[in-house]
Amino acid sequence: MTEDEIELLRPRVDEVLAADADGPLLHKIHDAYLRGPTGGPIVSVAATRAAIYLIRDPRDVAVSYAHRAGEGPEWGYGRLRDPEAAIVPAQDGLGEQLRQRLGTWSEHVCSWVDETPFPVELVRYEDCVADPVETFARTLRFAGLAPVDRERVADAVENAAFDRLRQAEQQHGFDEPGAPTFFRRGEPGAWREELPSELAARIEEDHGEVMERFGYLASR
Repeated sequence: MTEDEIELLRPRVDEVLAADADGPLLHKIHDAYLRGPTGGPIVSVAATRAAIYLIRDPRDVAVSYAHRAGEGPEWGYGRLRDPEAAIVPAQDGLGEQLRQRLGTWSEHVCSWVDETPFPVELVRYEDCVADPVETFARTLRFAGLAPVDRERVADAVENAAFDRLRQAEQQHGFDEPGAPTFFRRGEPGAWREELPSELAARIEEDHGEVMERFGYLASR
């Protein structure tokens, strides 16, 4: 089975799963909102009520992504500007994962917030850290999971705190190939300590318009 054939099947699979479900399904993907070989989106519009899009400062993404891949920050910078970037290389036939096309960081963001025919709730990673209860409560309301019990949201936030997840990984491991640790820092702005200044400047040059749009650069 070719990559084109797989991309043609993906929206049909969404529709079959949705038709068989008793209620709404949550489906996590990494793909940009791209078009398949016949021009239709690889996400089924008919089977999608809405999407929640998580965005993060690309300077932090470059550092985190490079660590996840066991590479240096130059590699992370390059991935963010590569229009052919994808998770899982192109291949013939089926592997453990399907290829997930990313595009550049700016292309990925704009594809989801500007091009989808269904509602999209944009959630900044930085807001999840700064005010997790309100951010997740707002996201639940968007998803139609109302009424929202803020005490339950607060309990969920506490149970999924980054330090707890990191401690659990240290005790029990985490089934994710790549870097030796998956839950590393998770701190907004950590790029200031880990990303060479010249790479930070190049990311800002490549993605400045979109970064400014979503609050990652002061108005220029």
